[in-house]
Amino acid sequence: MIREGGKGVVAVQDLRLASTEAQREFSYSFTLTQLVEEFGPSKGGIEIKLTGKRGSKDETLSLKQLKGSKPNKLTMDFEHFQNLEGRLVLPQGFEPHTLVVEVNPKGEKLVGSVETFPWRPGD
Repeated sequence: MIREGGKGVVAVQDLRLASTEAQREFSYSFTLTQLVEEFGPSKGGIEIKLTGKRGSKDETLSLKQLKGSKPNKLTMDFEHFQNLEGRLVLPQGFEPHTLVVEVNPKGEKLVGSVETFPWRPGD
């Protein structure tokens, strides 16, 4: 997919969430793919955020705010695709609704994007 101005896009695909043996800990994995063949390197940062509620208040928590989550910083550096995985540790009392993956490319060739997924961990 080429956006206006000839910029390419990176897609987030195959997001998987699963409960772990630890309480309030979840594993995640997803694949980043270029939507244009022969586009060249895709580099930049990836941010994961969870939206949800703590008590009656809406909250958005970044990966860095989820203490004990690993890794706490994600980067992309690939030509065709890249698999990313990690663990999320939820704070006590926080009930997630969505997981947001934000692609922040480095350079002028790619446009940033945001994908939102419902929080539905499997076992």
